[in-house]
Amino acid sequence: TGCYDSVRHRLVCYRVGDAQTREYGTLAIPSVESFGHACPGSAGMPRLTAEHGAMPWVGETFTVAIESVAASTPAFVALGFSNVVWGSTPLPLDLAPLQMPGCELFVSPDSLFGPVSGGPTAALPIPIPSLPALIGASLYAQAFVLDAGANAAGLITSDALALRPGAR
Repeated sequence: TGCYDSVRHRLVCYRVGDAQTREYGTLAIPSVESFGHACPGSAGMPRLTAEHGAMPWVGETFTVAIESVAASTPAFVALGFSNVVWGSTPLPLDLAPLQMPGCELFVSPDSLFGPVSGGPTAALPIPIPSLPALIGASLYAQAFVLDAGANAAGLITSDALALRPGAR
């Protein structure tokens, strides 16, 4: 007999003859959660999402979608290990002093991926290394879009994603 445990995301099977219970499922469940806010650009407010409901699995490629991007506009994604500090600078960081009013840095930009251009949506694959230390770790992503008409810096930011890589 078997049933699916939706709380733990596992198949639980019970064999009546020898009273054995077996469980089948992933080693660690991945997650993606949005936080923060975008700042306005020429094509609207850029939004960072997991493309088609993708999940960050260790050892696989996780694709993000940057929505509301003007056609042929380059975009980058910063991936970091913190949404609290970048070096000694507390996050979120108001980017208005850098001529980016309404924009904030929500993640430590430890790695940068891109450029990718799109419009109205740009997809960017991000490889998640096959490192056991990344299973269940906290990673954070935020997009940066070049937009000459948006502000004096010509750069806008998206909202951010909190990622927790899983293992199959």
